[in-house]
Amino acid sequence: VGSLFTRPPPDQLSGFDALKSEDETEHEIFFATDFLTDGEPGDVISLGTIRTDSPIRAFTFARKEIDLQLEPDFAIAAEQPTITLNRGELLKNFKININRILDFAGNVTVNRPDVLPGGVKIKPASRSTTGDSVSFKKIKIKGGAEPGTYPLEFTATDETGRVRKAIVNLVIE
Repeated sequence: VGSLFTRPPPDQLSGFDALKSEDETEHEIFFATDFLTDGEPGDVISLGTIRTDSPIRAFTFARKEIDLQLEPDFAIAAEQPTITLNRGELLKNFKININRILDFAGNVTVNRPDVLPGGVKIKPASRSTTGDSVSFKKIKIKGGAEPGTYPLEFTATDETGRVRKAIVNLVIE
């Protein structure tokens, strides 16, 4: 979209709306909201651009207000998104953080990856908590492990069955 658009401040936008370029040949359709799970309050999401060969003198766009019904939720992230270990090395107390959104207070069970590279062990298989993090006691790299970078997918499930994931890159040297 670039600099052709002059967007009003987010606090002056709500619901769906549209802007037109100065030469009136390009129109941006966007959605403004007060809360986004992957953004910041007041973020604006562009839903697309309409381009024409000639200026549009009249532009009608239906405006729709959306009432978001947000509920408590959670997300997970590794305290160390990349781990570098040598063959034969052991890492103790590897932590997965639990971000509790909108006062989510339920139990969360975090599981190690279902598939591990050869020569890699993670113990225990899962950890449960109502707190803000879980620690896996150890990640062990055996001497015969193949060097390389391996994405490890940790999964977390709450009591209602919602699943969240975090990727940790394991670098074996």
